[in-house]
Amino acid sequence: LARPAIVLRPATPASLGFDTLLEASAREDHRMLLRFAEAWRDRSNRFDRPGEVLFVATTAGGEVVGVCGLNVDPYAGGPRTALFNWLYARRHGGTFVLRIEDTDVQRSSADMVTGILDGMRWLGLDWDEGPHVGGARGPYFQSERLDRYREAAARLVREGHAYYCYCSAERLRSEREKAEQEGAAWQYDRTCLALTPDRVAALEAAGAPRAIRFKVPSTRTAFVDAVHGPIEFDSASLEDFVLLRSDGYPTYHLSVVVDDAEMEISHVIRGDDHISNTPKHVLLFQALGA
Repeated sequence: LARPAIVLRPATPASLGFDTLLEASAREDHRMLLRFAEAWRDRSNRFDRPGEVLFVATTAGGEVVGVCGLNVDPYAGGPRTALFNWLYARRHGGTFVLRIEDTDVQRSSADMVTGILDGMRWLGLDWDEGPHVGGARGPYFQSERLDRYREAAARLVREGHAYYCYCSAERLRSEREKAEQEGAAWQYDRTCLALTPDRVAALEAAGAPRAIRFKVPSTRTAFVDAVHGPIEFDSASLEDFVLLRSDGYPTYHLSVVVDDAEMEISHVIRGDDHISNTPKHVLLFQALGA
């Protein structure tokens, strides 16, 4: 039998920051939407409380087939992005990989991981590779891949694409506050890029704390976004961003690029708020030869 198209939409798009309608016509999509229907109580916003988001599933003709209150902390971006990735992989016969990005020591916890995995299962978003499933591209917890990120950062330094930054947090904060007071946009001033080899050697010998920054080349970076089309950034708008913090942990930019390359990720689906990160990732892919 022909299956009607199903539209999944947030009942309060303004509060979520997006109003995208999602059509799902594959068999797996309908199975997932049945889970929303199971949680249907009425058509009111009774689920729309702090910490929860109300979703409504309707047919293309507008008939409500399911309403669900999904607990989200701190926002609905994660489940929404996972849904788009899962649907794309299922529609095109791809592999849906679940990777846990837990390198932020202060924000990551076992409870966070449990919440992610339980939420994915509740939504019916099964993964082909990842935690509790395995796969050829593991490990799937970034906290178990730290050596890979550190080696990638060291390689970028050796090949001249990155450099050590010994600036203290206090200096950087002071420079940023000064720029804000003057109403100017702040970017790192490349103080440490100008250090002589002898000075760098002395700081290394003394065990001075240092981060690793990517040396943004003087160029324009272009890429094609499947939604917005061609996008181009001038490197003058990008500062030399941090790859590896002084505590030895990678930033988001380094870890996702290294993992996307090693895990052979073919498509990246993220929110609009990540468009400004994309030129940084493109430059990193190029520097790593990926």
